[in-house]
Amino acid sequence: MHTVRRMLAGVAGVAGLAALTILPALAHAHYASSDPAAGATVTAAPKQVKVVFGEEPSPSKSTIMVVDATGSRADAGDGKVDQSDPDRKTMVVSLKSGLGNGVYSVKYHTVTEDDGGIVDGQFSFGVNAPVPAGQAKAQDKESGGDMAAGGKELPNTGSADVLNPLPLLLAGLLLLGGGAVLRLRRPAYSQRP
Repeated sequence: MHTVRRMLAGVAGVAGLAALTILPALAHAHYASSDPAAGATVTAAPKQVKVVFGEEPSPSKSTIMVVDATGSRADAGDGKVDQSDPDRKTMVVSLKSGLGNGVYSVKYHTVTEDDGGIVDGQFSFGVNAPVPAGQAKAQDKESGGDMAAGGKELPNTGSADVLNPLPLLLAGLLLLGGGAVLRLRRPAYSQRP
């Protein structure tokens, strides 16, 4: 009976360790919230746009920009990870002064340092103009390419994938399970005095 408990404890330990390695690998810097909010209509052009992500984007590899309806840059080109955010999950970009009424799109490209996860996304807000229904929510897309400062995707020159620990976890669980079955099927030997 103690052997079965030990085997079950071993399986639980392996599963716990696997969860600790798998969960960070699945985390990417997806949109969480923003100011102005996705789909919001404001009465005056804000001075900056802030976007909060679920994970910390890389300060050197992540970008954010704002464009108007014609695709022209509406930001000052200073998009960066906000160093005043203790979690480093916020990106900010200043907007040019004198922006007129209309719909503006915020485009971001995030890369997470821990696993190289890449997310390209965008959302829109309006200045005294309603945002079309199809642009009202943030749209994230995981990708394998890098985005240039001009917002165009560059060719993928490498892999952002990390080693998938799931096959190793399954193999370990099968070995533990097989060992438990063999242990239970082995006849008990009597101890000699």
